[in-house]
Amino acid sequence: MTSATDVAQHLLWLASREEDGEGVSNLRLQKLLYYVQGWSLALRGKPAFGERIEAWKHGPVVPDVYQQCTRYGYNPIPPLPDDGKTVTDATERSLIETVWQEYRCYSAEGLRDLTHTERPWVETRSDLGDDANSRRSIKHALLLEFFTSQIITPGGVDPRTVWAAEEAVDRGETMSAEEARAILFSDP
Repeated sequence: MTSATDVAQHLLWLASREEDGEGVSNLRLQKLLYYVQGWSLALRGKPAFGERIEAWKHGPVVPDVYQQCTRYGYNPIPPLPDDGKTVTDATERSLIETVWQEYRCYSAEGLRDLTHTERPWVETRSDLGDDANSRRSIKHALLLEFFTSQIITPGGVDPRTVWAAEEAVDRGETMSAEEARAILFSDP
């Protein structure tokens, strides 16, 4: 399994390849890691990384990665040498890149505010005050349920099926176009 540090490094590399005015601060990186994990659980049925995500007062945080990047404070974290190769699995890279494309338009504060409206963080902190510190883990079951509920399936195509097909191709498994259409467009 890929580590949260590897995922973070790939996100920083992706950000460094663009003209992204804000850069990626530790606050922004933590929320991006949360979204990678949530979407991985919903689309792939497995976590992107093994480290826990905690419900801190400013949103979801992967403590190990937070500690590695804390020296940058609120400043952008400089890109790490990655060359797009830290995450070796093509499907995982695709997921991380998709999350980056979807959430790169949000500032660190925008991502924090967004996570504060979402069920996994809200429920994990349900009996805590707004400014209370917390080391409570956001459970995979909550992430899976929430992010699965966010899946939009235009035309009835379940994105989880598409991800499963991509993984099969990555393993060298193939199928005919007719078999693929039957899977993609069958009634669930």
